[in-house]
Formats: sequence, C-alpha cells, structure tokens
Amino acid sequence: MTDPLTLAGLGAVALTQGITFLYAQVTEVLKRRRERQAAGGAEAGAAVLPGGGGEVLDGELRSTPIDFDLVEARVDEFEQLYDQLSRYAQHLADVDPADRRLVERVEALRGLLELVYRQRITFRGERRDKSGTSIRVTVEAERVDGYLAGLRARIIGAADIDVRTKAGDVGPDGRAIGVDADRIGG
Repeated sequence: MTDPLTLAGLGAVALTQGITFLYAQVTEVLKRRRERQAAGGAEAGAAVLPGGGGEVLDGELRSTPIDFDLVEARVDEFEQLYDQLSRYAQHLADVDPADRRLVERVEALRGLLELVYRQRITFRGERRDKSGTSIRVTVEAERVDGYLAGLRARIIGAADIDVRTKAGDVGPDGRAIGVDADRIGG
C-alpha cells in the first residue's frame, strides 16, 4: 500500500507531526489489543482516531474496525517500530527527513496501520493518494455460468473504489458485474 519513501519529501516539522500522529495511532491499537485480550478476545470497538489528524492528514480517515488478526500476526513489528520511534514522537530527538533509516521506519509503521485500518494514511505535502478508504479489486474469469461480482456490498460509504472485472465467455445464465451495491454513499 505504501509508496517507497514518500515521507522523505516532507520537511522536518511535517514529518515530526506525522510521526506523532502515527505513534498516537499505534498507542491506541496496542491499547485496544490489550483490552480485547483482557475481555477474552471480544471486539474492543472501532478504531478511535486521535484529534489533530485533520491538520496533519491529506484527506480524511474514517473510524473503522481494527483488523486484530493482522495486529496479532504482526504485533512484534508494531512494538519494535513503536519503541524505535518513541523518542521522535515524544520530541526527545530531532527529526531529519534525510535520515533514511528513520524514514523507512516511519513508512513501515504507516504501512502496518494502513493494513489494520484498511485505508490509506497520507500526510499533507505528500504526492500520493489522499487518506481514506481505498478498495482495489481485480477479478478475471475465463468463463462465467453463474454470478460473478468484482465487489458486492450492502453499503459502500465514502471510498475510493477501483474494481476491474474481466470475463471471457459468459454463459446464458451467467452474470458478470463490476460493482453490485445496495447503497453507495451516505
């Protein structure tokens, strides 16, 4: 999901704000993981996005359920990056956008958060798609004799959707559809 080193083009102040934002997000994810474990695996609710993201982000994140299966599978990475970025997030060290290792760690942390939130996180000043939900689907079939949909949903909220459906032969009872939704938008 993440474009390599797009953060390197940000200035020190913007990168510092980005690190602070990501650090707050990871704090929330790890806290909810712990609460979920204490509750015996029950869902701890939707992701809560700390205030201040509006000034830092290009676009808008939506409150979405956290993919806790992915958090569990990659918790060591989350914790390691969290520790490595703590002094920058707490303003105990200066951020240097030319520090390739630092930028790679920030990119890695953002990539993990994008996976568990299932949406892009873009900071102001970056040249990449805006923050928010992105849905990318490609479906190819040689033959369709039944129902084939690239995306089937009851409700699709505000989202960036790119669905590509390609079917070779479609039988007499076949249907090939790109997007099949009951409602799109509010």
